[in-house]
Amino acid sequence: MNKKGILEKVSFMLTVSKNKKYTPKELNEIISFTQLHSNERELGKVFGYSVSDYAYATLFWLGTSETLNIYNGMSSRLSEERIKEIDSLIQSKLYEQC
Repeated sequence: MNKKGILEKVSFMLTVSKNKKYTPKELNEIISFTQLHSNERELGKVFGYSVSDYAYATLFWLGTSETLNIYNGMSSRLSEERIKEIDSLIQSKLYEQC
């Protein structure tokens, strides 16, 4: 899957989350997406969340010890505001609607 646009990236992460399976390459790609944060409401977000928010949520939703350790380590460096945004996305379980 060619993941150039934000919709393709978010769709990829929601699919991985729903399937609860990932390859090492996919995990590395998800981790790289944690850097893609935008506050642009119209151009940089999907359903109010950035690609980065989805990446963090995906790490949490996958729920393996590996992904949870990565999530905990990386999210510990985020602001309280970002953590609240990501937690809101996590709680929504959007991947279940795919």
